[in-house]
Amino acid sequence: DFLDVAEHPRVRFTSKHITGLGNGRVHISGEVQAAGRTVPVAFDGSVRVIDGELELEANTTLDQRRFGMRQGPFRNVRSPTAVHVKTRLVRRPE
Repeated sequence: DFLDVAEHPRVRFTSKHITGLGNGRVHISGEVQAAGRTVPVAFDGSVRVIDGELELEANTTLDQRRFGMRQGPFRNVRSPTAVHVKTRLVRRPE
């Protein structure tokens, strides 16, 4: 209920800018959309090539109060929340 998933069923991150920091490290800035709100975020991550595909891994924190979340039904929403992201960019066959 506190994420309003009936109206906003997805959490989405959109990168706006990625800067190489050297040694496989990057700085990423973008926006997270959740619960009908869009919040700017920035964090550092690591990039590596695995089997010809690009993998990105990052850790950051988000303050869910910025999305309008104050308390969970069991008072279990605490700020900030740790977020771990691991994704791989895969080429589609042509």
